[in-house]
Amino acid sequence: MLDNVRRRLHRNFLLWVSDLIRMQRSCLLSPILNGLSFFFRLAVGCRRLLYDWGVFRVHRLNCPVICVGNLTVGGTGKTPIVECLARELAMRNCRVAILSRGYGGKSTKRHLFCKKWPRVVSDGSRVLLNGEEAGDEPFMLAKNLKGVVIISHRDRVKAARMAVNDYGCNMLILDDGFQYLKLHKQASILLLDKSNPLGNGRLLPRGSLREPISAMRRATHIILTRADVEANESLKILLEKHSTAPCMESCLIAEELRDSGGKTSTPLKALKGKRVAIFSGIANPKSFEDSIHATGAYIVLKRRFPDHYSFRASEIAQFFEETVDLRAEMIITTEKDMARLPACMTDVLPTFYLRIRAKITNGLDIWENFLCALHK
Repeated sequence: MLDNVRRRLHRNFLLWVSDLIRMQRSCLLSPILNGLSFFFRLAVGCRRLLYDWGVFRVHRLNCPVICVGNLTVGGTGKTPIVECLARELAMRNCRVAILSRGYGGKSTKRHLFCKKWPRVVSDGSRVLLNGEEAGDEPFMLAKNLKGVVIISHRDRVKAARMAVNDYGCNMLILDDGFQYLKLHKQASILLLDKSNPLGNGRLLPRGSLREPISAMRRATHIILTRADVEANESLKILLEKHSTAPCMESCLIAEELRDSGGKTSTPLKALKGKRVAIFSGIANPKSFEDSIHATGAYIVLKRRFPDHYSFRASEIAQFFEETVDLRAEMIITTEKDMARLPACMTDVLPTFYLRIRAKITNGLDIWENFLCALHK
């Protein structure tokens, strides 16, 4: 009982912190957070200078490294873009590896030196780790990308060398690597949410920015995600002032529902009029919730968890019990969350995840030229 209360308080605290750093208006904690943001800016700037001056070494590999990343903390639709890029390169006969930090993943080995070695989530033909071991995003990519090597490690240089030397990869994608300066990149794709590109425009912890806006100049290409929503009025001015990189637009397309094993698919039109319960633990849950609402489903219960939240069986069991009481016909979550869901819990009610994919909707010529240049 006490453990459940503690977990609930912890979950609510994480959600409160997430809302706080995205808050546009001032609050009682603003002076403290502004001070912490000032020191965060100093630390980020000093780190960048140390790399620029050669104090910290930048490692170069003999194959292309493409970075996909954000200026803000989560919520830009990065993983579908990484999947789209990897699939396009694999179709061009590249031996692709995705290098992930593997946030939230746990090693299967319990000894003192277990974190020194990269975790191979997929060798290109087999998925070797589950969602709990690999982290939700690497596991999701491994399931969806056959022929692509997925390696998870905090030291992406070590992971890159393993991909090249042990698996013969000749094209590396650095997932969430815009702030990773230790590895030289041939191309850096920066993702910006078209409707809210910079959050409240302030650095952590007062805002959601990981770096000052001037860091946009490092991007060789920019993709505006969620192109189907209304653009922020200041976006054009922002791009003209801080970047000369070619700009593309993309949107997320909800394709279908899939069961917990990912094998059985259900068309979205089947949701119309159904009583459904939904839950998510992602940075931008509204996009997921709007997609379900647009199908005509009747949402009887909706619950949000913090991004990358580690679900307890007791928490999910309680949620599922509530869905039964509300006469829900099915439960729907995101693909990322399904990777962290205890497998035994999916038998209570039919449980599905929403399968989405990224599509370049504007700047297709830029995208094709970019891919062709990498393949040469």
